[in-house]
Amino acid sequence: CMEFVGGWTLTERVRAGGPLPPRDAARLVAVIARAVAHAHAEGILHRDLKPSNILLRAESRTVAEVESGLHDFSALGPYDVTPKVSDFGLAKKIDGSDSITKTGAVVGTPSYMAPEQAAGRKDLTPAADVYALGAILYELLTGRPPFQAAHPVDTMLLVLEQEPVPPRHLNPMVDRELELICLKCLQKPADMRYPSAAALAADLEAWLAGDATTATAAPTARPRRRRAVVAAGVCGLA
Repeated sequence: CMEFVGGWTLTERVRAGGPLPPRDAARLVAVIARAVAHAHAEGILHRDLKPSNILLRAESRTVAEVESGLHDFSALGPYDVTPKVSDFGLAKKIDGSDSITKTGAVVGTPSYMAPEQAAGRKDLTPAADVYALGAILYELLTGRPPFQAAHPVDTMLLVLEQEPVPPRHLNPMVDRELELICLKCLQKPADMRYPSAAALAADLEAWLAGDATTATAAPTARPRRRRAVVAAGVCGLA
């Protein structure tokens, strides 16, 4: 049995209204990161975090207003909805001892997949989910994921080989420090990201409160090309 969440997904919200105001995006992702941190504390790695897997539970009053045409869904803010992390179909235990689903070498959704996940590595850590949280934040700030191509394999190659366009190049309204928080999540080497989803949430909450954050402009390491690995492992994509 699961909770029924009446509302929409983050994907629908972005499609309806475009990028969120930066503070709204930060508030939502901070809540999502806290939920993911709880899953990690219980030993569960999600492996498929993306906007379409984030359900928005709206207040009953807000749902009624939207359905009656009195409230514009595209204008819903973080105080009108509660985000819920869903779809643990690709989840696995962090210790690697068990997997809830049995799939191919590469599992997940390319646009939100960490480089090590795109390369088909088996020893994934919570850093892979931190990357996906950064990709979600990136899309909420810019209206598009950090990497997206016509074919899943091409998207995975971008994930492995390219750096994302800085969010402020696509949305000048994004604050420089919030951009650094987002880009820290999207670092290619896992050890250059936030050490945990809780650490990401703490930085977002600090930014919202006007306090200092731990985000800094970190150098990026160009990853090795892994075209053969990507082409061979595409069977598990969501």
